[in-house]
Amino acid sequence: MAIDTTLYNKRLFPHVDYTLDAYTLQPGGIICVTLFTYNEQAKTTVQEMMETALPLNDKLIHTALVQLITKKEQQLGTTGIEDIRKELREIDALPWRNFNDIEIIDPKTLTLRPGALYPFKNAREQATKKLHVSFLIKQEFIESHRELLPLFWHIAWLMSESIFVTLSSETGIYGDGVQRTYAARSTKLTHNFRLNANLPLTIDGAIATIRETLFTLYKSGALERLTEALHSGTLDDRPSTPTHNPAFLFQKGAVFIGPAGWRCIATNENCQLLFEHTKVAINFAGERDSGDLRQIFDL
Repeated sequence: MAIDTTLYNKRLFPHVDYTLDAYTLQPGGIICVTLFTYNEQAKTTVQEMMETALPLNDKLIHTALVQLITKKEQQLGTTGIEDIRKELREIDALPWRNFNDIEIIDPKTLTLRPGALYPFKNAREQATKKLHVSFLIKQEFIESHRELLPLFWHIAWLMSESIFVTLSSETGIYGDGVQRTYAARSTKLTHNFRLNANLPLTIDGAIATIRETLFTLYKSGALERLTEALHSGTLDDRPSTPTHNPAFLFQKGAVFIGPAGWRCIATNENCQLLFEHTKVAINFAGERDSGDLRQIFDL
């Protein structure tokens, strides 16, 4: 979360400026981070980040705890925020190990000690609320411009992932998967989220964050960088994503596209055309709202 937030504050976005995959292996508590950068600004930001201590303020720790509780849907106990901060400082002070230099790590040989965070026995399930953010393209338009479907999926995925970065860093919301729908009456990408029911987030607060994120994304030039990567074929050199898999794209619209096709459709003009016909819809615990993308971008 801290990595995504730092990159976002530099107006760098997932999928177009970097790819991040981070997870913890249990038992053993082995933290694995895979991070690819695609331009000099992202590379420099990551280098600076690795040389700087994490900003372990109360808000960051609390938000991470809320996200963990939401993911597990179970209350966790703690010996105190200062103990958590101390343990995180100890981890942050450890040198990173390059994956290529690792031989074998057997978790049975590791000595584990009780930490500042622990599960309660017979803990009650934590109530959660659901948030769904969808990017919908007008069906009449996309049926007459089917060649633009692959570009729509890329743009929608970039916007969806960027919203996840800001919502998770601000509220501790948990990503619950992405759905892509192409049917006779609906073409949309939906990002599903869960958040702790005790959080004070309202639909108005969610809308404000989503609109600000999308406007920042547009004004930062990230969409132009995405278009350039698709047009030039440099996206092919990056870790694969479902959105760039020809077989996946074919399943989501029966359009098969190769490098020459991307050079034809990945243009700023086509992006603007998609913006004009795309709507953002929000369903927050049963409350609904929507808006045109061109209005959010102030076109």
